[in-house]
Amino acid sequence: VANRIKTFYEKATDDYVFWSKNFNMHFGHWSKGQNPLDRESMLNEMNKLIIEKSCQGIRAGNFLDMGCGVGATVNFANSHFPQHRFQGLTLSPYQVALGKKHFGPDIRLDEGDFSNTDLQTASFDGAWFLESLCHAVDKSNAIQEAARILKPGGRLVISDGMLLKKINKLKFPAKQLNKCVAD
Repeated sequence: VANRIKTFYEKATDDYVFWSKNFNMHFGHWSKGQNPLDRESMLNEMNKLIIEKSCQGIRAGNFLDMGCGVGATVNFANSHFPQHRFQGLTLSPYQVALGKKHFGPDIRLDEGDFSNTDLQTASFDGAWFLESLCHAVDKSNAIQEAARILKPGGRLVISDGMLLKKINKLKFPAKQLNKCVAD
């Protein structure tokens, strides 16, 4: 299954430039006062929200984006929260290469499975899954791995799309769209 996920993102990654000029591969967050038609600002608002929740109360720390895509959120974090260190992890070597090409060779992006990393135990102050945990084959393993790499008291933030109804209870077109995703 991990290979199917990797293949999906390697094929879909180039399409994300149409979604976001900065390669954000997630949904946005609208806040009062924002233009609801400015997608890029809402995508960056989501980046800001996730990072602020992860870093809350920490002066200078080490943080991991678990399922970083090409690294847009890591890049945003580096430019807006310079007192911290940020790293991203993705299954796709293509995404790592594209991220380094797009954001520069100094961005910390690594290829790996966030459910089973070779990262040091208790080495991160915080981590997040930004619309990536939904792709985990075993979500429990992914969360256990996050707990392993977090320092005591470290913070894990999860932002993901969720269905509130079973697929067979949805109406068209949501039923068809989610059936395709579940298959």
